[in-house]
Amino acid sequence: MTFKLETTLEYGLDRPWCCAAVKEASIVALGYDEGTVVVKLGSDYPMADFCNGKVVAAKGSQLMTYNVKILHEEELKKGEKVHVVYKELGNADMYVQGLRFNANGQSFAIFGESDYAIYNSRSFKSAGYGAGSDLVWSKGELFGVKLESSIKIIKRDQELGSFKLGYQFDAIFGGDFLAVRSEDSVAFFDWETQTVIRRIEIAPKNVLWSEDGTKVSLLSDEGVYILNCNRKAIAEYLAQGEASEEGLEAAFELENELPEIVTPPLP
Repeated sequence: MTFKLETTLEYGLDRPWCCAAVKEASIVALGYDEGTVVVKLGSDYPMADFCNGKVVAAKGSQLMTYNVKILHEEELKKGEKVHVVYKELGNADMYVQGLRFNANGQSFAIFGESDYAIYNSRSFKSAGYGAGSDLVWSKGELFGVKLESSIKIIKRDQELGSFKLGYQFDAIFGGDFLAVRSEDSVAFFDWETQTVIRRIEIAPKNVLWSEDGTKVSLLSDEGVYILNCNRKAIAEYLAQGEASEEGLEAAFELENELPEIVTPPLP
């Protein structure tokens, strides 16, 4: 437990006097001078990720899996809800707040408020654990772990490096380059050297890469920004070994801007 402030509730009912919780139901009743409020904490919607036909989901600390390859595609209709039966994998040693497969689907990571754990997706045996509130994967063997004030890069259970930023950041994203989001921008870093590639004045909700790594989409509350990634210019920039605070301006070029709000299919 970190005892950090998560949120503040204000109902305008004057002074609160009592609080009672329903065991194992995430329901809390609050008693005020001028009334009573009942609130439900969290969500019943499970955390989930999908790779190579396999779904792994977490609800609370419970882990489940389902193989969607057994579904017959010709029997499915577009937009139709598919009712599946999950196989229980057991309980994690944390309340799961996020879950992600690596690029090849051979491993997946779960993370809670202050810890993460990695499992083999075939045997579901533990493959590693450590401290951190978020974990993202590169396209290769590296992954990044978000700590309170720094980011740690790990390769095959060995720490490759760590770095601190000179400003507050609240999220990290994986892919061809490590993306770090602050209040009003996102910065891309090279996985191996932790060199800043480019800082962009957009604070995205998600960062999605194309399979060949030549394009990246920034999903924000204002719309979707599709950028071309200049891999040749970035390689030359990294080879020089001279990094600037803003990175290389030619690293990304805006290709398209869509005034649409895109919601990822899985939370």
